[in-house]
This record gives sequence, C-alpha cells and structure tokens, in this order.
Amino acid sequence: MNAQSNVTVSKARFVLGSRGSTAGRPIALVLGSGFTGLSGMVKTVQRVPYTSMEGFALPPNISLQKMPEATIGTIDGASVIVYPRRLHLYHGYTAFEVTTLVRHARSCGCHTVVFVGASGAVDPSAEARLGLVSDHLNLTGENPLAGWRRSTDSFVPMEHAYDAELRDMAKKVASERGIDLLEGVYAEMRGPSLETPAEVRALRVLGATFVGMSLSLETIMARALGMRVLALTLATNPAGASGVSHRSVRAEVTSSARDLEAIVRGVVSRI
Repeated sequence: MNAQSNVTVSKARFVLGSRGSTAGRPIALVLGSGFTGLSGMVKTVQRVPYTSMEGFALPPNISLQKMPEATIGTIDGASVIVYPRRLHLYHGYTAFEVTTLVRHARSCGCHTVVFVGASGAVDPSAEARLGLVSDHLNLTGENPLAGWRRSTDSFVPMEHAYDAELRDMAKKVASERGIDLLEGVYAEMRGPSLETPAEVRALRVLGATFVGMSLSLETIMARALGMRVLALTLATNPAGASGVSHRSVRAEVTSSARDLEAIVRGVVSRI
C-alpha cells in the first residue's frame, strides 16, 4: 500500500471508529448508475477520492476530472462509507480492478457491503420492480480472484454469497413500508452492449430474473474477504427491449429512488 492510500485508510478508520452507533462495524454502500442521489442520506464527515485508493487504475476512456469521491459519515447514526459510482469491465478495468471499492471498504473496516444498481428484467414479472438478489450467474468469463495471491484457500465458497439474514431484513423493511420487492437471480454480462433476444431466452432457461453489467465480480471479492453481502436492483426495462438507453434507465431509477432509499435506510439502521 502506498503512503497516500495508507493515510486515507487510517483517517477513514479513525472517523468510523469515533462516530456513530455502529462504530467498529461500518457498512459499505456501493451505488450504480442513477443511484448516486442516495449519497444525500449521509451526514458527511470526510470524502475520499477514488484516485487515492490502493490499486485504483484510470482506464484510457475515463477522465480524471470525472472520478467521484467516496463519502464517509453516518446514516441515522450508523457509520457508513458510500461509493457513488461503480467500476465496470466495459470501462476498461480488469476483473481485479473492478473490485477496488470492495477492497478499499474492507481495508477501512467494513464487514458488510450493500450493492445498489439497475438491471434489465429477464423475467417479465420483474419489470419496473425493485429486486432483491438471492444468487448470481457470472457470465463475464472473468474472476477477480484469478492470479491473486491470498494467504488462504483461493477456492472461495459461494453457496451463501447473498446473506440470508440481510435478505430477510430487507424483506421485512419492504413489507413494513408497503414496498413491492421481488427476490431472484442476477446474471452479470460483460457489456457494454445490451442483450440480444437469443441471449434473453438463454438467460430465462438458466434461471435468471435480472440481468446487468455489475455485481458478481464484486460479490466474489467481498466473499473472499469475509464480507456479508446484500444486493438490491431496480429492473428498469425488459431485458433485450428496443429503445433502452442510459438516459431511460436513469429516468426510471429517479422515479423509484424513494422506495429504494427507504429499504436501504431501514436495513442500515438494523445491522
């Protein structure tokens, strides 16, 4: 770890260890496209540039000026680190680099990570609904643990990748607030092209409920680091549908942000 990263992590640990009712077990929130407004829930104490994180790489198609900052602070008294933009394979990152935010969170003492993002509805009943991920299909052809030297066994168990207790907590919060929450399997594709009709049919056969371009690689790393994982997704459109764009996805996200915020807040306050 370089000196700058070391100082950043030390400061983060100090802040998280000295504030909030859950000091000593901060929660990481990693947000996908359109969900950066959830950062507004945080009572900010400190900001950490992505560029100061150990192992961070800047792909050639990403401007340094567009790089976001993680927010350290509290939500309703709970210590959190919020990462407002995820890293993707289609940006030009390697599978290991995609997991930079997860590794940074763990180095700051986070033992629980909540992923929030958008997806396409493979199951027609999932369209325009909030989803709770119970399992995933990693269809990227990549694995962030490949070639990574670990002190423990590289064969990381994944049968309970998405924590059952956290899922039950999310379902209870949703029920209490009258929010419709669909549980299902998330398939990750490499992107950035969207799915073909044939791919959508294949995904249905494989048992996928949602499809997107993130999550599985980050979850694999989180589990390798001993972290508990909760993943929430908003199925903004039918998978493989025509007319889907980044703008249309963000518009759908905006309309459902309040319900998602309520679930995240409710879960964070109970962990």
